[in-house]
Amino acid sequence: MDAVSQAVKYKYKLESIDIEWRYTTDQKLIYPNLSPGNYCFILECSINDNFDFVDKFEVAFTIKPAYWQTLWFKVLVSFVLGLIGYFVLTRSKMRQKLLDEIKTDQLKNQRKR
Repeated sequence: MDAVSQAVKYKYKLESIDIEWRYTTDQKLIYPNLSPGNYCFILECSINDNFDFVDKFEVAFTIKPAYWQTLWFKVLVSFVLGLIGYFVLTRSKMRQKLLDEIKTDQLKNQRKR
C-alpha cells in the first residue's frame, strides 16, 4: 500500500443497523447475518480526518428472504404436512376398522361352535 491509501479514513453507517457512525482505515467491511429487508449504506472518505466537507456515497439495497423464509414455502410445507397427517389418520382408522371386523367375525365364529 502506498502512503495515500494508508492515510485514507472511512466513516460509514448502515442505516437501521448502526446507530452511530463507524470509523476505519480498512477498505473491506462485513455485516454478517443481515435479515431480509431494505438497507442504505452511507460512506464518507477523508484524507485529513476532516469529514465536514466530504461527499457522501449512498447505496440502497434489498436483501430478499431465503426460500424457506417466504410465505409460499410455509404454506406449501403446512399443506404437505397436513396431507401426510390426513393419510396417516385415514390409514389408522381403516386399520382399526379392519381389526374390529376381524374381531367381530371371530366372535361370531366362536358363538356358532
